Amino acid sequence: MPLTPELKACLDILRRTPPADAEQNLAGLVALLRANDESSDVVDELMQRVDVPLKEATDPSEGNNRKFLLCEFNRDGDSYRSPWSNTYDPPHKGLVPSEALWALERHANELMDTYRQQYYGNDSKTHSSVSSVYLWDREDDPATVANKATPGAFAGSFLLSKTLLDTSSNLAAGSYWNSIHVVDVHPVLGSQKASYKLTTTILFSMEPADNANYPTAANFHGSLSKQMERTSNISTADDSIGSAHLVSIGTMIEEMELDLRKSLDSLYILKTHQIVESVRKPSMKPGGDKGERAHTMMLNEAILSRGKK
Repeated sequence: MPLTPELKACLDILRRTPPADAEQNLAGLVALLRANDESSDVVDELMQRVDVPLKEATDPSEGNNRKFLLCEFNRDGDSYRSPWSNTYDPPHKGLVPSEALWALERHANELMDTYRQQYYGNDSKTHSSVSSVYLWDREDDPATVANKATPGAFAGSFLLSKTLLDTSSNLAAGSYWNSIHVVDVHPVLGSQKASYKLTTTILFSMEPADNANYPTAANFHGSLSKQMERTSNISTADDSIGSAHLVSIGTMIEEMELDLRKSLDSLYILKTHQIVESVRKPSMKPGGDKGERAHTMMLNEAILSRGKK
């Protein structure tokens, strides 16, 4: 869909507002668009373009009540599709992947669940971690039309979420980390290769557990996005082409998450620490640490003099 003036204005507003308020602001803009009789296409496009914190749900059709994540990639109307049962909750006849692609989706969910346990930990009393994978067919791609028995061109979202439930880690309950990986897969016709385009967005919110003890609350919210493209060989020596796709996608996701974590450490946390330190301490003069030593001596003298009174 082309970028209409209304859609552009909404995106500009969201770009200039705090990331922590994205969900509330998005709901307000959607209500405003509907009140002005804007088409549902504009609303759907806006919701697809804006990343908001992931929410959890439980599949009621599964005997073990497995959790899954809610997002725009598994929404149809007001219902959300579970990757475990391929059904919507509340019940709804919405879009579902082809049989070949759903088989690949189930396999991807099991692998992503293992990845979650390794990097994000199992559910516990202190935190909740959930992963979900949703795949959909690219019906207009020649590779999909040519062969219905195996996955042709497709796209998918690989989602991970971790939310703190208590303050044992010195962060407030409700602090979260969301990884949203969206991948486009296009087999190269006439070869044993496929092209992959991965777009990753990290959403995070961290707040100290003892914020209530200070007059001004400190919090840390933000997002990072990055793209990666790669062309890989599809080996058919194993049981399926789908397994080769998952190996390539999994490798890219792991590399991307490690890269963004390093960027977060150096760009956000380290820079924030430097700014706080520069405010708290006097400026350091070139050629030595005289300013810091003088500041320390002054504090020591003040403490000693107060102890003598």
